[in-house]
Amino acid sequence: PLGHSLQPNIFSTIFPHGLKKVGGNIFYMTKIKRLVFYNTLSYSNEMLYKKSETSLNSGESQLFSNFGFKKGSLHTLTYQASGTYTLRSNHCINFNLFSYNDFGNNTIDWIENLDNHNIIHNNKENSDLWNVSIAYSIPTENHKFSGNFAYSGSYGGTNLHTNYISNENHLLGTSTNRLKGWMHTLNCDVKLQFNRFNLLCGLQGDYNYVSDNNTFDLAQDQNKSIIPFHGNEAILAAYCLGNVKLNHIVNLRPGVRLEYTNYAFTANKTNSHRCYSNYFPSFIIDLFFKNYSVSSGIISSISRPKYELIIPSTRIINQNNTYIGNPNLDPTRSYELIVNNTFFKYFQLNLSCAKYLNLISQYYEQTKDVLIHSYRNGFDANAFNCNIILPFEFLNQKINGQMQAYVSYTKYQERNKAGASLYKGRSSFWRHYYSLNLNYCPIPRLIFSFDANMSPKYRNITISRSFNLSLDFNVSYSFLKERNLTLGLNFERCNS
Repeated sequence: PLGHSLQPNIFSTIFPHGLKKVGGNIFYMTKIKRLVFYNTLSYSNEMLYKKSETSLNSGESQLFSNFGFKKGSLHTLTYQASGTYTLRSNHCINFNLFSYNDFGNNTIDWIENLDNHNIIHNNKENSDLWNVSIAYSIPTENHKFSGNFAYSGSYGGTNLHTNYISNENHLLGTSTNRLKGWMHTLNCDVKLQFNRFNLLCGLQGDYNYVSDNNTFDLAQDQNKSIIPFHGNEAILAAYCLGNVKLNHIVNLRPGVRLEYTNYAFTANKTNSHRCYSNYFPSFIIDLFFKNYSVSSGIISSISRPKYELIIPSTRIINQNNTYIGNPNLDPTRSYELIVNNTFFKYFQLNLSCAKYLNLISQYYEQTKDVLIHSYRNGFDANAFNCNIILPFEFLNQKINGQMQAYVSYTKYQERNKAGASLYKGRSSFWRHYYSLNLNYCPIPRLIFSFDANMSPKYRNITISRSFNLSLDFNVSYSFLKERNLTLGLNFERCNS
C-alpha cells in the first residue's frame, strides 16, 4: 500500500559542570508505486570540556610535560537517505546517501611546558564526510541464481588551523592542516543454489586515496614551510564460500579468500611502496540436535596497519623526543579455532583459541640525547577466549534481557630485541568484562530499561585500559491512541 510516515524527535542531555547537549531529528518515509524512500535529517549542539595532562620521563629527566584544555561547542548536521526501486522482474535498485558536517566551532588550547616556557596552541578544526552507494540486486526467491552488484564512494576531510601564542600573548606562528581522502569500492557477489549445496562467490576492488598538506608560517621567518603528503592504496579480493547440507544434523561450510594489496606513500619527498598477497582459508562444521547445536572450525583474517603508523616521515616533538613512522610494518595475521555452543536455543557458550602473528606495538630507543618513538611488529601471541551469553525472560516476556561475561588469557612472545619495549616484565595477561541488559514492560505503553557494563583495569604489552563502570537507566512512555508520541528520560553514569 502507498503511504507516508513522519517522525520528529527532540532531545536534551544535561551533564555535570553545566555541560549539555541538545538536538533533534526528522524521519520521513514514503512509498510511491515501486519506490520506497526514507531519509533522516539530524542536528545536535554539544558543549565540550576536557582537561588532560601528559608527561614522558627518561630516568630522572622529564622530556616533556603537556597540559591540555579543551572547551567550546560542536554543531553537527547529519543527513541520511535510502531508497529501493523494484523492477517488474522483482530485481531491485538500492541507493544510499550520507553526509556529515560539524562546522568546526570548537576551540582547543594546549599549553606545552618545556624548560619553564609555555606555548598556547589555539586550534580550530572542522570535518566533513560524504558517501553515496548504489546496488543492483537479484533476489533469491525462486531463483537458483542470485547476486548483488554494487558501488560505494566516500569523500571526507579535516581542516585544522592553529595559532602558536607565547605566554606574553605574542603570535609566534601559525599552521594549517588540510587532510582529505577518497574511498571507492566495487563488488560483485553471486550465489548459486542446488538441492543440498550453495555456493557464494565474490569479487571486490578497493581504491583509496589520501592527501595531507601542512603549512607552517613562523612569525620571525619570511618563508613558509610546506610539507605535503599523499598516498594511495589498492586492494583486490576474491572469495568463495560453500554450504553443504549432508543431512538434518550435519552442515559443512568450507571457504577461502584471496587478497592482493598495493600501496604507495610520499611524505616530504620520501617515497614508500609495498605490495603483498594473502589468502585466508576457513572451514566450519555445524551440528544440530534437539536442545543443542554447535559450530566448530578454523577461520583466518588480517589486520592492516593504520595509515598514521606507516607514513615515511619524522616528527620532531621537541629537542629530546622524536617520532618516526615505519613504512615496513607488516599486517597482523590471525588463525582461530572456534567452538560456539548453543543450549536449548538461547544459552550460548563460545570458546576460541587464536594465534596472532606480527602484532604491532610501540617501542622507544635512546640515541645520544634523543628518545625515538616508533612502531614495529614486535610480538606474536596465543589467546584463549570464553564468551558466555545468557538471555532470560519472565512474566510472559514483561521482563527480559541478557547477561554476558567475557574472559580471555593471552601470552605474548617477543619477535626481536631491537629497541626497548613499552612494557617490561610479564608476558601473559588475563582480561575480563561483564554486562547486563534488563527491560521491564509492566503495561504496553511503559518501558523501563537498565544497562550495566563493567571492565576492570587492564594492561598488556600493546594496550592499557583503566577501570570502567557504566550504568544506564531509561524510562519511556507512549501517548495517543496510535502510541506515536513517545516521551523518554535517560540517566547515565560512567566511572573510569
